[in-house]
Amino acid sequence: LGIPYARPPVDDLRWTAPQELPDQAGIPRVLNATEYKPGCPQFRSSKLSDLGRMLVGVESGESEDCLYLNIYRVRGADYNTRLKNNKQKVVVFVHGGAFSTGASSARLYRPQDLLVNGWTEGDPIIMVTFDYRLGVLGWAAGSELLKDHTSKQGVGNYGLLDQMMAVEWVKRHIAAFGGDPDDITIMGHSAGAMSVSYLQLIRPDLAQKWILLSGTSIGWKHRMADSDFEDQVWQRFAEHVKCAPDDIQCMRAVPVGHLITAGSVLRADYLFGPTIDYSLIKADPFNLLQQQNQVGPT
Repeated sequence: LGIPYARPPVDDLRWTAPQELPDQAGIPRVLNATEYKPGCPQFRSSKLSDLGRMLVGVESGESEDCLYLNIYRVRGADYNTRLKNNKQKVVVFVHGGAFSTGASSARLYRPQDLLVNGWTEGDPIIMVTFDYRLGVLGWAAGSELLKDHTSKQGVGNYGLLDQMMAVEWVKRHIAAFGGDPDDITIMGHSAGAMSVSYLQLIRPDLAQKWILLSGTSIGWKHRMADSDFEDQVWQRFAEHVKCAPDDIQCMRAVPVGHLITAGSVLRADYLFGPTIDYSLIKADPFNLLQQQNQVGPT
């Protein structure tokens, strides 16, 4: 539990693409991997039931330093008697939560049942879960952020870039845990399923199989990253935290709790999600799927 897959997206790295860990710098030789790391900061809905909070609530706390993953396999199982080449199939799971809530530590997304069923009924698997940036921290867009970026890729889609980096980490390192980097399935639920649909469009090389549970990229109302609407949302946030909209450094210095509070006060957190940024998501996904002959004409 709690293995870092990218540098903490804090300070000057807020609203930038995730950065690779430089040669394990800052990681101890022995990593305490016995507890979940904090989930990413997120909006809290007063309408969520007690059962809902139990299932999808973050039990490990929240922190902007949240880009960690968890690797699971059945304890004590003799995998070598069930595997070819001593390699296990790998399933990477993307949690849901309307792009604004959720965490890999939520009870709803813990993989014990899937692991045990995989062991007793078929081929054993390794499960990987991870956290990615949410709400304003994961999906903020607008003209001011586009101006700030020397590389325009991923503006408004930082959460999606986190997901890509997490899977890339798995491909590079999962063999050390007994997994097969050439047999990866990416699976997601709700907004996680929508994310899987984007990943399949953008980076089909990341996995061999894809599972979408209650979501697809064509089910999201897409906006341009530099649209008037995105500019208005950014301006409302800036006004609430007392920064000029074009002062990105001021916005990066705002305590994260103030940004989350702004999301709850303005109710704008519900509006955050993937945008068409002209580089990562180049066009409406429905049109992209039509070009790939994966959907029929309307």
